[in-house]
Amino acid sequence: MKNRILFIIVLGAAQLAFSQASSSKSTGGGADITLSIVMPESLEGLEDQHLSRLQSKISNLLTSQGFGAEGLPNGIVIYPKINLYADDVVNTGMQQLTVVRGELSLFIKQVDDQVVFASTTKTLSGSGRNRAHALDMLMNSIKPAEWQDFLTNGKQKIVRYYAERCDGIISQAGQLAQTGQSGRALAMLLNVPTEVPCYDKVKDKTKAIYQQYINERCAELLQLAKAKLTANDYRAGLAIVGQIDPASNCHKEANDLMRGIAQEMDQQSQREWDMMQKMWTDRVELEKHRQACARDVAVAYWQNRWPTYNYLVVIK
Repeated sequence: MKNRILFIIVLGAAQLAFSQASSSKSTGGGADITLSIVMPESLEGLEDQHLSRLQSKISNLLTSQGFGAEGLPNGIVIYPKINLYADDVVNTGMQQLTVVRGELSLFIKQVDDQVVFASTTKTLSGSGRNRAHALDMLMNSIKPAEWQDFLTNGKQKIVRYYAERCDGIISQAGQLAQTGQSGRALAMLLNVPTEVPCYDKVKDKTKAIYQQYINERCAELLQLAKAKLTANDYRAGLAIVGQIDPASNCHKEANDLMRGIAQEMDQQSQREWDMMQKMWTDRVELEKHRQACARDVAVAYWQNRWPTYNYLVVIK
């Protein structure tokens, strides 16, 4: 019998899959909470397909409790630790079976403050004609119903955590924005669940900081666009102008700039410009665009500062 104990400390140098809650206050389906699923790119003792299966299983667990299958990187993560402690070959008379036993632990953690909201461990086992097949069966034994209490408990603690700190988060976000750290400020605010009592204040602060951000960004984008247009690279210039929000204080200048070279644009660039103009006059589409841009700023913040942890593998 082989005894393998694999301790997975999973954060950083990792493949990230992201999931976001699809429910909201209006539906009563739970908090709109985004979790990042953090998986190792590789791990001794497990094949790539088994890591992929585990990631898929965790995604399914989240979906079963009202979380979506996609979302954003952020400061709240869910990550696994798996211990495979028994690897036996059993002779059944007809054929030999490989039996793998182990434990799967899941943790929900706030990265910045190192707060563990919830953790739990379940025993798993799988048997098959070989070790790879046995591991497939072990992954299949992960059932959503068995993890419901863990996820519900974690969700409740996340909501309570942000409810208790909401005013402080708003204040800190404002201070960060004033020092040019709009990305970090937006990342903090976008983590706050919709069920938190002060969420409306969070939303207002998010809009204010995003407005400040687009005003700061538009001057930079305008200079880049002018350089491209001067070089007759109209499509590149158009793409840059498309990043300038209509609510920014230099949008009129950018708009006038594009109108000034409209006759020199090719048909494709003209079509793209017309589509952009249409989006800017469609309030619904414009709001979607702004929300996506605010999320992109937060995504860039988390991707640029994700901490590095090590994987520890112990084989006995």
